[in-house]
This record gives sequence, structure tokens and C-alpha cells, in this order.
Amino acid sequence: MGANANLTHVALYPTTSYTTETEFTVQTSQSAGSGYTTKRTIDFSNLTNDAWNFIRFPSTIARYVKIYGSSGESKVLSFEEIKVLKETDSKKSHL
Repeated sequence: MGANANLTHVALYPTTSYTTETEFTVQTSQSAGSGYTTKRTIDFSNLTNDAWNFIRFPSTIARYVKIYGSSGESKVLSFEEIKVLKETDSKKSHL
């Protein structure tokens, strides 16, 4: 994000044609490479293909967001686009 921000959810645009992963995790951290906290674990089959899917989690202060497959090695997790919602006192904005 460039700096810590108040994050409330991610928006994912998945493509199932390339994805072999069955589950993924959304994590956040205030520092690169360490201190990541799991915010949500999602079954990929619960997402709508070729559409925006909003993954909400409790408001958290973080600078980094990590989305990764959690079911093992040699899996592919494919998204066309990923957005993170940053909440400010006056409005919400996508990063």
C-alpha cells in the first residue's frame, strides 16, 4: 500500500480456466515478509468465475496483503485482477 492503511476487504476477479487450487488464504501484515495474520480462508469453488467477488474481513491496519493457495505444491491460483479496499474516516477507496 506504500504505508499502513485501514483495510476491510479484497475484491478478486478469478479465472477458473487456469486454476487448479481448491482453497486460498488472505493474509495481511504491517511489515514485509513477516507477521502475516490470516484474515480469511476461502474455497475457490465458492467464487463466481469471471466476475468480481468481494472477500470481507474485520477492519485491520496493514501495509501488505498476501493471497496464496493453501492446499499444497504444484497448484495454480489464477486471478485477472485483485483490488484492496482501504477505508478512511470520510470514504472508502480502492487501491
